[in-house]
Amino acid sequence: MNNNFKKTGFGLMVAALSVAAFAIQDAVSLKRVAKAGEAIKYRLKADVEVQGVEANFSTLVTEKVTKVESNGNYVLESAQSEGKVSFSGQEMEMPASTQTFTYKANGEVVDIKADTVDASVYRTANLTAFIVTDKTVKVGDEWTSEIKKDEKTGAVAAKGTYRVEGEEKVGEFECFKVKFSTKETEGGDAAASCEGVSWVNKKDGSLVKGEGSWKNVPFPGAPAPISAKYTMTREK
Repeated sequence: MNNNFKKTGFGLMVAALSVAAFAIQDAVSLKRVAKAGEAIKYRLKADVEVQGVEANFSTLVTEKVTKVESNGNYVLESAQSEGKVSFSGQEMEMPASTQTFTYKANGEVVDIKADTVDASVYRTANLTAFIVTDKTVKVGDEWTSEIKKDEKTGAVAAKGTYRVEGEEKVGEFECFKVKFSTKETEGGDAAASCEGVSWVNKKDGSLVKGEGSWKNVPFPGAPAPISAKYTMTREK
């Protein structure tokens, strides 16, 4: 597992996962209303498989909104620290890393800045993007999203489905439980996909907890597409 894969790939994963933060209450718009300067910390744990090799990963993620534009787009800085990865009986500390993402208010990816930015970076970010509907929604509502192919970035077309499953309390937070699934439209049975559940704070739309799985995701620097199961839990 090379260093470039560990820094950029896992950094991309944690940043993308945390973007399930969105505004959600009964019959309201889910578009993100970000505030410059706001920061939240998460603990991410993942069990990863690459070409039959299994690895365990954990890190502390700090997500900070650094800029909000007049059109609602916002810039999110994702910094990883305290990272550790274990595989083949060995444990290694992960170098600290930071990636910067620009999103539309509805969750679509606009731009990515990282140590390595190529087609695999954009494909992974799009698979994990939480793209919301323009309509107001409530518990039981469903919607879909569509990601278009982009020759410039190398992004592959994909489709997503979302459903507000219910309400649950996680720690001190009253949350909405949202089930999601996104899959690229190219690749047949081997198409890259991501699915899971996000628990979202009803008060401010921030992610409180997330869990799910990835299949055949093209991580930067990895020798082959990866599959993984993850959990991400808010600490502060």
